[in-house]
Amino acid sequence: MSKKITKAGGKYTKSHSSAIPASKKYLDFLDNLNDVKKISLGIIKASCPSKGQGYLKTKQRPSGFLLTVRGNNSIQEIGIYTDQASDVIKKLNEKFIK
Repeated sequence: MSKKITKAGGKYTKSHSSAIPASKKYLDFLDNLNDVKKISLGIIKASCPSKGQGYLKTKQRPSGFLLTVRGNNSIQEIGIYTDQASDVIKKLNEKFIK
């Protein structure tokens, strides 16, 4: 399994501080957005090895949106808390989805 990165303080909740390496660029981007109030890192789940580049999914919910990131060997769901979910998702897609 690949090395995890640690995120804590600022907008990050204290319940879980490990993130998969595939999520680092998304977390850094979201952390710098003023519209994002809080980031809650979810549990990391092991998955079958993937030779692809993984994927990024978003699912809106009342408090913001759920970001699902898949790396080579793991999947992580990350809760993003914001009042401007559609705007933040649009910025995320413009930056990373081409």
